Amino acid sequence: MNIRTYARTFFENKIGTAEEERLLNECRIISINDASIHPEPPPFSRRYLKHPNLLVLFFDDVETEGPTSFSSDMARHIVRFVQESDERLLLIHCTAGISRSGAVGLAIAEQCGCVEVFRRENPDIMPNQLVLRELRQAFRASPAPG
Repeated sequence: MNIRTYARTFFENKIGTAEEERLLNECRIISINDASIHPEPPPFSRRYLKHPNLLVLFFDDVETEGPTSFSSDMARHIVRFVQESDERLLLIHCTAGISRSGAVGLAIAEQCGCVEVFRRENPDIMPNQLVLRELRQAFRASPAPG
């Protein structure tokens, strides 16, 4: 599986363009948005927020459990989203494309056996350890697809 992480500005710059629609039709996207900013709106046109290739999540970049942190329920949503995925490019964004998206991408890469490629294509990640831990547990607890 090919997995890339981006800063949210990558998608903000495409709102309302043909490129936004193309990305949603040709890729699978995990959109990670801040929860404590009322919550932060996802960087997509409103009409695409229920697109089947888009998973929208709201949690903050914190490594301790709390009301706006990553949860085991969110981890299960990601596992289901990935397991129903095909071989399309998987794009993951958070504010900077480093910590939260890095952890999500790394956990998925571990499951797909493509960690080396993921790290080479996303060299600046610094994975959020809470997100990484919760996702690893969710993948272990999830039955294999098929």
